[in-house]
Formats: sequence, C-alpha cells, structure tokens
Amino acid sequence: MKFFKSKAANNHIHSSIVATSNVKLSVKSGSELYEQLEMIQLTEQDLRMLKFLQPQIEKHLDSIIDSFYSKLMKQSNLMEIIRENSSVDRLKKTLRRHIQELFNGEIDESFLQKRISIAHMHVKIGLKTKWYLSAFQDLQNSFFTIIADMNVSKEDQMELVRAVSKLLNLEQQLVIESYEIEFERIQLIESERKGALTNKVHNVSQELAAISQETSASLKELSSQADSILLLAQEGMSLADESASHSLQGQNQLKEQGQKLSEIQKAVTDIQTFSTELNQIASSITEVITIVGNIAGQTNLLALNASIEAARAGEYGKGFAVVAEEIRKLSDQTKTSTSSVSEHILKTNSLIGQVSQSVETVNNLVHKGIKSMAQTDDDFNQLLELIGSTKEQNRYIESQLQQLSRIITEIEHASEEVAHSAVTLNDSTEQYLYSN
Repeated sequence: MKFFKSKAANNHIHSSIVATSNVKLSVKSGSELYEQLEMIQLTEQDLRMLKFLQPQIEKHLDSIIDSFYSKLMKQSNLMEIIRENSSVDRLKKTLRRHIQELFNGEIDESFLQKRISIAHMHVKIGLKTKWYLSAFQDLQNSFFTIIADMNVSKEDQMELVRAVSKLLNLEQQLVIESYEIEFERIQLIESERKGALTNKVHNVSQELAAISQETSASLKELSSQADSILLLAQEGMSLADESASHSLQGQNQLKEQGQKLSEIQKAVTDIQTFSTELNQIASSITEVITIVGNIAGQTNLLALNASIEAARAGEYGKGFAVVAEEIRKLSDQTKTSTSSVSEHILKTNSLIGQVSQSVETVNNLVHKGIKSMAQTDDDFNQLLELIGSTKEQNRYIESQLQQLSRIITEIEHASEEVAHSAVTLNDSTEQYLYSN
C-alpha cells in the first residue's frame, strides 16, 4: 500500500497543539479496565497524539479500507462467513466508523460496550480470534505506514507509533477478553443444554425401552388374538360350507315335495272331475227311477182296473185276475225298490257333496302348500346367496388377518430392535453422565 506524504506546514508536533486537544479518558478507578490502562500506560497524552493523527487517518481512510478488504477477500473461509451474515459494502461502512472512533480521543464506557458488542458478533458469526488478530495487524501496518510518511521528526513518529500501539493493544485486549467471556458463556449454556438434552435423552430412552417392552407384549397378545380370530374365521368358513350343503339338500328335498304335491293336486283334480261325473250319473239315475216309479204307479192302477174287470167277467175273468194281481204285486215291489234306490242315491249325492267339499279343501291346502314351498325355495336361494356372501367375507377376513399377522410380526421385530436400540442408547447416556 502506498500513501502520499503529508503536506503539513510544521515539521514537528508542538506541545502546545497537543496540549490543547480535547480528549476524554473516563475510566472508573480500581476497575479492570483502569488496571489495563495502567499496565500499558495509556494516558490522555496518548489520546491527544491519536486525535492529532486523526486527520491523516481520515485522509487515507478509503485506501486503508480497500487495502484491508482486498487481502480479506482472498480468504475463502472469511468470505463465506461474510456472505452468510452480511456483505462487504456493509462491513466497509462499519469498519470506517470503527476506525474513526479509534482516533476521536475518547475512551469511556461507550468505547468499552462497543468492543464488547464487536466480540459478541465475532462469536455469533463464528469468526476465530486468529483472523481478528490478523486483521488488526493489517490495520496496524497501515497506520504505521501513514505515520512513517508524515513530515514529522523521528521522535514524534515514535510517539505516534507508541500511542497507536497502546490503543490497538487495548482494543485487542477488550475484544479478545469479551470474546473469551462470551465464548465461555455460550459454551456453558451449550454444556448445560447438552447436559439437559442428555438427561432428556436418557429419560426418553428409558421410557422408550419400557414402552417398547409394553408394545412388544401388546403385539404378542394382539398376534395371539389375531390367530384366534383367524381360527374362528376358518371355522366360520367350514360352517358356511356345511350350511350351504344342508341348504342345497333341503332345497332338493323341497323340490321333491313340490313335485309330490303337484301330483296330489293332479289326483285331487281328477277326483273332482270324477265326483262331478258321478253326481251327473246319480242325477240321471234319479230321473230314471222317477220314471220307473211313475210307470209302476200306472201299472198298479192298470192292475187294479184289470182285477175289477176280471171280477165282472166272472168265471171267464179268474185267470186274468190272477195275472193282474201278480202285476200289481210286482208293481208294488218295483215302487219299494225304486224308493230304496232313490234313498241310496240321495245318500250317495250327499256323500259326493261332502267328498267334493273335502277335495276342494284339500285342493286349497295343496295350492297353499305349493305356494309356501315356492316361497321357501326363494328363501333357500336367498340363504344360499347370503352363505356365498358370508364365505366371500370370511375369505377376505382370512386374507386380511393373515396380512395383519405378517404386519404384527414385522412390527414386533421392529419393536424389539427399537427396544434394543433404546437399551443401547440408555447405556450410552448413562456412561456419558457418569463420565462427566
């Protein structure tokens, strides 16, 4: 880096000019910062020297910053930190403000807090102290180069160099100390968090081991229940097959009964036909008997008349009277016979009516029986369909239970592995806790 020499009219730093510089050194007596200032012998006179140097620093400030970042940008790891947390332009503005504050001749609580903030930021972004020291060394080299190019005496240059060295030494002490304190604080928090996390992991691993054991026991019980359900499903399938077989047999027997009832219905129909025909024949016989009765009555009347005429004829009519008497007797017997036949026919007609009524009743019962069998056949068909659906569902349940059994077995193995891992984790955390 090349700086131009100062064109100041004076070749020496006059004590009167330095003495009149307005500086501020406000540090609590007895504090660590006060003792640090005592150790490095940083005084208000040094602050006046630094404030005297401020215009020269301000004059070359752009060159100092550009030179600083030209070296920094060659470090890939530093650039990665910058890209993740800020930008070069923003950091240039921050560095400008920081350098200006270094040479404003003031060291107080605000100065201390700003250095602490810088240290905390370095910890936050993960900037290691070696890079901070290297950066400060680069700035120090730039400041010394400016002092060397100033048109002042060697003694004054040495005074300026000592003042800058003291200031930068204090700056480094404050930042590095704050860095270490913040780093230790974060480490302590992380250690406590790690311990809490370890305890939590330990407790969780114990709970996990217990839960895994309970889960394994539950899975075994569930597997046993699944096996029982599977066995019941298989038994249900067997019973469904048996029910289907009995239903088919019952349906076949029902069909046979239906055929027999159809035959009975046909026979009853035939009986009804025969009864009707018999009734018609009986009616015809009744008509014939009525005719015969009428004829017998007329015959009897004729026989009576013949007897009367034979009596009138005297001796000549005796033979004819005998014949007429025989005819009358035959007529009486015929009337008696026809009356008896007529009574029997009337009884027969009554019996035929009763048989017809009974046959009609039987026919109605047979018809109802056939209708009931048809309904029963439909019920059998529905029953067979239900049995078929039940068998399909049983097959599906059986396949699902088999799949469930496989899944339970897999989960059981996984649970055993989790339990084993939990025990291993528990042992590891216990070893870590005891070792710490």
